[in-house]
Amino acid sequence: MENTAYKSNEKPDFSIGRGKKPLYVFYFALLLSSIMIIAFAIKRGFFVPYTATSDCDFVYISQVLLWYSDFKMTYLGHNGYFFILLLSLWIKIGALLGSLKEISIYGFEQSSNVADFYSPLVFAGRFFVLFLSVAFIVIYGLIVKSITRSFILGAAAVLLLSVERGLLLHSVIIRPELVSSLCFLIAVYCLFQSQKESNQFWIYPW
Repeated sequence: MENTAYKSNEKPDFSIGRGKKPLYVFYFALLLSSIMIIAFAIKRGFFVPYTATSDCDFVYISQVLLWYSDFKMTYLGHNGYFFILLLSLWIKIGALLGSLKEISIYGFEQSSNVADFYSPLVFAGRFFVLFLSVAFIVIYGLIVKSITRSFILGAAAVLLLSVERGLLLHSVIIRPELVSSLCFLIAVYCLFQSQKESNQFWIYPW
Protein backbone atom coordinates (compact mmCIF):
# COMPACT_ATOMS: atom_id res chain seq x y z
CA MET A 1 0.00 0.00 0.00
CA GLU A 2 1.32 3.43 -0.91
CA ASN A 3 2.57 5.53 1.96
CA THR A 4 0.53 8.75 2.09
CA ALA A 5 2.68 10.46 4.71
CA TYR A 6 4.00 13.86 3.75
CA LYS A 7 7.71 14.03 3.07
CA SER A 8 9.84 17.08 3.66
CA ASN A 9 9.30 18.36 0.11
CA GLU A 10 5.57 17.60 0.15
CA LYS A 11 4.42 19.63 3.12
CA PRO A 12 0.98 21.17 2.66
CA ASP A 13 1.02 24.78 1.57
CA PHE A 14 -1.17 27.13 3.60
CA SER A 15 -0.75 30.32 1.66
CA ILE A 16 -3.99 31.93 2.91
CA GLY A 17 -3.67 34.68 5.48
CA ARG A 18 -0.04 35.73 5.36
CA GLY A 19 1.48 39.16 5.41
CA LYS A 20 1.14 42.26 7.58
CA LYS A 21 -2.59 42.83 7.14
CA PRO A 22 -3.61 39.28 8.18
CA LEU A 23 -1.19 39.62 11.10
CA TYR A 24 -3.07 42.68 12.31
CA VAL A 25 -6.36 40.84 11.83
CA PHE A 26 -5.10 37.96 13.95
CA TYR A 27 -4.01 40.14 16.88
CA PHE A 28 -7.21 42.16 16.64
CA ALA A 29 -9.17 38.89 16.86
CA LEU A 30 -7.18 37.91 19.97
CA LEU A 31 -7.94 41.27 21.55
CA LEU A 32 -11.62 41.19 20.59
CA SER A 33 -12.05 37.62 21.86
CA SER A 34 -10.43 38.49 25.18
CA ILE A 35 -12.67 41.55 25.55
CA MET A 36 -15.76 39.43 24.81
CA ILE A 37 -14.86 36.92 27.52
CA ILE A 38 -14.14 39.67 30.05
CA ALA A 39 -17.39 41.45 29.13
CA PHE A 40 -19.38 38.24 29.67
CA ALA A 41 -17.78 37.76 33.09
CA ILE A 42 -18.51 41.38 34.05
CA LYS A 43 -22.12 41.08 32.91
CA ARG A 44 -22.55 37.90 34.87
CA GLY A 45 -20.96 39.54 37.91
CA PHE A 46 -17.76 38.80 39.81
CA PHE A 47 -19.23 39.71 43.15
CA VAL A 48 -22.54 37.87 43.16
CA PRO A 49 -22.92 35.74 46.32
CA TYR A 50 -20.91 32.53 46.28
CA THR A 51 -24.17 30.63 46.84
CA ALA A 52 -25.58 31.96 43.55
CA THR A 53 -23.69 29.36 41.52
CA SER A 54 -24.56 25.79 42.33
CA ASP A 55 -21.20 24.47 41.29
CA CYS A 56 -17.70 23.79 42.61
CA ASP A 57 -16.73 27.26 43.82
CA PHE A 58 -17.17 26.30 47.46
CA VAL A 59 -15.55 22.89 46.99
CA TYR A 60 -12.27 24.08 45.46
CA ILE A 61 -11.88 27.03 47.81
CA SER A 62 -12.35 24.61 50.72
CA GLN A 63 -9.55 22.43 49.35
CA VAL A 64 -7.27 25.47 49.24
CA LEU A 65 -8.09 26.24 52.87
CA LEU A 66 -7.31 22.66 53.88
CA TRP A 67 -4.02 22.87 51.96
CA TYR A 68 -2.88 25.98 53.84
CA SER A 69 -4.08 24.60 57.18
CA ASP A 70 -1.90 21.46 56.89
CA PHE A 71 -4.92 19.20 56.63
CA LYS A 72 -5.39 16.44 54.08
CA MET A 73 -7.43 17.50 51.07
CA THR A 74 -10.67 15.59 50.63
CA TYR A 75 -11.17 15.89 46.86
CA LEU A 76 -8.17 13.99 45.56
CA GLY A 77 -10.29 11.56 43.55
CA HIS A 78 -10.93 14.32 41.03
CA ASN A 79 -8.55 15.22 38.22
CA GLY A 80 -8.31 18.83 39.38
CA TYR A 81 -5.40 18.38 41.79
CA PHE A 82 -3.04 20.48 39.66
CA PHE A 83 -5.75 23.12 39.35
CA ILE A 84 -6.05 23.22 43.15
CA LEU A 85 -2.30 23.84 43.42
CA LEU A 86 -2.48 26.70 40.89
CA LEU A 87 -5.51 28.18 42.65
CA SER A 88 -3.66 27.90 45.97
CA LEU A 89 -0.72 29.82 44.52
CA TRP A 90 -3.06 32.51 43.16
CA ILE A 91 -4.76 32.95 46.53
CA LYS A 92 -1.40 32.98 48.31
CA ILE A 93 -0.27 35.81 46.03
CA GLY A 94 -3.49 37.66 46.88
CA ALA A 95 -2.77 37.23 50.58
CA LEU A 96 0.79 38.51 50.15
CA LEU A 97 -0.53 41.57 48.31
CA GLY A 98 -3.00 42.21 51.12
CA SER A 99 -6.23 41.66 49.20
CA LEU A 100 -7.05 38.53 51.24
CA LYS A 101 -6.84 38.50 55.02
CA GLU A 102 -7.25 34.84 55.92
CA ILE A 103 -6.47 31.76 53.82
CA SER A 104 -6.66 28.96 56.35
CA ILE A 105 -9.48 26.94 57.84
CA TYR A 106 -8.74 28.47 61.22
CA GLY A 107 -10.07 31.78 59.97
CA PHE A 108 -13.41 30.10 59.36
CA GLU A 109 -13.55 29.03 63.01
CA GLN A 110 -12.97 32.58 64.15
CA SER A 111 -15.40 34.16 61.68
CA SER A 112 -18.90 35.01 62.84
CA ASN A 113 -20.29 35.04 59.29
CA VAL A 114 -19.68 32.33 56.69
CA ALA A 115 -20.34 34.65 53.76
CA ASP A 116 -17.88 37.28 55.02
CA PHE A 117 -15.17 34.63 55.23
CA TYR A 118 -15.77 32.71 51.99
CA SER A 119 -16.85 35.50 49.64
CA PRO A 120 -13.43 37.20 49.18
CA LEU A 121 -11.83 33.81 48.51
CA VAL A 122 -14.48 32.87 45.93
CA PHE A 123 -14.17 36.28 44.26
CA ALA A 124 -10.40 35.78 43.99
CA GLY A 125 -11.02 32.34 42.47
CA ARG A 126 -13.35 33.85 39.87
CA PHE A 127 -10.69 36.31 38.79
CA PHE A 128 -8.29 33.37 38.51
CA VAL A 129 -10.56 31.40 36.14
CA LEU A 130 -11.15 34.54 34.08
CA PHE A 131 -7.38 34.88 33.73
CA LEU A 132 -7.21 31.21 32.70
CA SER A 133 -9.95 31.72 30.11
CA VAL A 134 -8.17 34.63 28.46
CA ALA A 135 -4.85 32.77 28.56
CA PHE A 136 -6.54 29.70 27.06
CA ILE A 137 -7.95 31.53 24.07
CA VAL A 138 -4.68 33.37 23.39
CA ILE A 139 -2.62 30.16 23.54
CA TYR A 140 -5.25 28.37 21.43
CA GLY A 141 -5.05 31.05 18.76
CA LEU A 142 -1.26 30.97 18.70
CA ILE A 143 -1.27 27.18 18.37
CA VAL A 144 -3.80 27.21 15.52
CA LYS A 145 -1.84 29.93 13.76
CA SER A 146 1.41 28.03 14.19
CA ILE A 147 -0.01 24.71 12.93
CA THR A 148 -1.91 26.12 9.96
CA ARG A 149 0.61 28.88 9.25
CA SER A 150 -2.34 31.18 8.58
CA PHE A 151 -3.22 34.33 10.51
CA ILE A 152 -6.73 34.32 9.06
CA LEU A 153 -7.47 30.76 10.20
CA GLY A 154 -6.04 31.58 13.61
CA ALA A 155 -8.26 34.66 13.85
CA ALA A 156 -11.35 32.69 12.82
CA ALA A 157 -10.56 29.98 15.37
CA VAL A 158 -10.31 32.35 18.34
CA LEU A 159 -13.44 34.28 17.35
CA LEU A 160 -15.46 31.08 17.11
CA LEU A 161 -14.09 29.81 20.41
CA SER A 162 -14.82 33.09 22.18
CA VAL A 163 -18.59 32.57 21.75
CA GLU A 164 -18.50 28.93 22.75
CA ARG A 165 -20.79 28.34 25.74
CA GLY A 166 -18.41 26.06 27.62
CA LEU A 167 -15.52 28.55 27.60
CA LEU A 168 -17.78 31.41 28.66
CA LEU A 169 -19.14 29.40 31.58
CA HIS A 170 -15.65 28.43 32.68
CA SER A 171 -14.72 32.11 32.80
CA VAL A 172 -17.10 32.67 35.72
CA ILE A 173 -17.13 29.39 37.68
CA ILE A 174 -14.23 27.75 39.50
CA ARG A 175 -13.62 24.49 37.69
CA PRO A 176 -10.44 22.63 36.59
CA GLU A 177 -11.32 21.69 33.02
CA LEU A 178 -9.56 24.67 31.45
CA VAL A 179 -6.21 23.62 32.90
CA SER A 180 -6.70 20.07 31.62
CA SER A 181 -7.71 21.35 28.18
CA LEU A 182 -4.73 23.66 28.05
CA CYS A 183 -2.37 20.78 28.81
CA PHE A 184 -4.04 18.78 26.03
CA LEU A 185 -3.62 21.66 23.57
CA ILE A 186 0.06 21.95 24.38
CA ALA A 187 0.49 18.19 23.98
CA VAL A 188 -1.16 18.29 20.53
CA TYR A 189 1.05 21.19 19.53
CA CYS A 190 4.17 19.28 20.63
CA LEU A 191 2.97 16.32 18.55
CA PHE A 192 2.69 18.47 15.43
CA GLN A 193 6.05 20.04 16.09
CA SER A 194 7.67 16.63 16.44
CA GLN A 195 6.25 15.63 13.05
CA LYS A 196 7.67 18.78 11.50
CA GLU A 197 11.09 18.01 12.93
CA SER A 198 10.96 14.49 11.54
CA ASN A 199 10.01 15.87 8.08
CA GLN A 200 6.72 14.00 8.07
CA PHE A 201 3.11 15.11 8.30
CA TRP A 202 1.21 11.90 8.91
CA ILE A 203 -1.63 13.89 10.49
CA TYR A 204 -3.63 16.05 8.09
CA PRO A 205 -3.51 19.57 9.59
CA TRP A 206 -6.74 20.52 7.88
